[in-house]
Amino acid sequence: MDPDALSGKLPYLLQADAEALAGLLSAIEKKTEAINRMAHLMPVRTYRKQVTSAVAMETEFQILNTLLAGKSAQLQLCEYQLFRMFCLWEGVDAEASGYEVTYPLRFELRDRKADLEFLTAAKGVAERMNSVTLLRELNKLIARVSLVDDAMIEKIDRELGRKVVVVEAYRGVELMVSGL
Repeated sequence: MDPDALSGKLPYLLQADAEALAGLLSAIEKKTEAINRMAHLMPVRTYRKQVTSAVAMETEFQILNTLLAGKSAQLQLCEYQLFRMFCLWEGVDAEASGYEVTYPLRFELRDRKADLEFLTAAKGVAERMNSVTLLRELNKLIARVSLVDDAMIEKIDRELGRKVVVVEAYRGVELMVSGL
């Protein structure tokens, strides 16, 4: 003890009560969980104690993707409006300036490499099964996972759809020939 301190005074430990700290930490945890649930961030932050199904996580990812795409569109519109106001202030024609704002339309959090490996393995199984329909659908999924351009994906979908019709028509002719 300090020799200058009065002998009648005891040193006090300045520490919060353990129950009060536990309550405070519990309140912080509940608030964080509520914020994550409201913002659809539960599948992104993987600290959950309960196990969720892959379908539930995929659904939450889709909801999050939709919300982020909406926010992106609103931000893009806001930026265009701000630029128009700036052009009015400066006395410049906004349409003639050639100003363009592009924001992403998708915010997918997929592991594309793992998806491609899975689809490639599934395609190998489908080839052994000799299923034309399954191969067509797997090829479409591979195109969707590996490509970003929606127009190119639609073109590939149409192309794959035509090939299947031709193959199915050929198979129908083949069946008729083998039935003769």
